[in-house]
Amino acid sequence: REPVTAQPDGSLSGSGKGRQFPTDNGQVWKQIDDAALSAKLTSPQVRITPSIMGGAWYLSVEGYNTRAKVERVK
Repeated sequence: REPVTAQPDGSLSGSGKGRQFPTDNGQVWKQIDDAALSAKLTSPQVRITPSIMGGAWYLSVEGYNTRAKVERVK
């Protein structure tokens, strides 16, 4: 349950429920909430962190305050 710092495998064009985020470390994360980020970014730094309590994980993009709740697919 350590935080993950990675870059999306390719560009990142926003977020939304059901969207998948493959990362350069081979992991794939799927968004499971309605948080929205409407920016198109090339190779941004993302950080995926566990919640303090429970089993939730959150993805945040460097330079943006929006956090998306995610689950690991791969």
